Amino acid sequence: MIKKQYRLYLREQVIEYIKLGNDQNMTPKIFKISKNSVNKWWIRYQEAGAIRAKSRLGSKDKIDPEKLRGYVEINEDKK
Repeated sequence: MIKKQYRLYLREQVIEYIKLGNDQNMTPKIFKISKNSVNKWWIRYQEAGAIRAKSRLGSKDKIDPEKLRGYVEINEDKK
């Protein structure tokens, strides 16, 4: 199973386990994950009904691509 799919599968299993009335404090031991993860996933499920992880924004470029091209053109004969 692909890592990303496994993580979603694990979240689904944890949420389902708690929804069935099982003890939330025992869940980390049963699934061998941190208590913090269980709590975050459960709170997110209760508040938003979401099981998937929040989407992340990509990082911004550290340098403007046009400036980099200009620098390379000016300095391409230097080594």
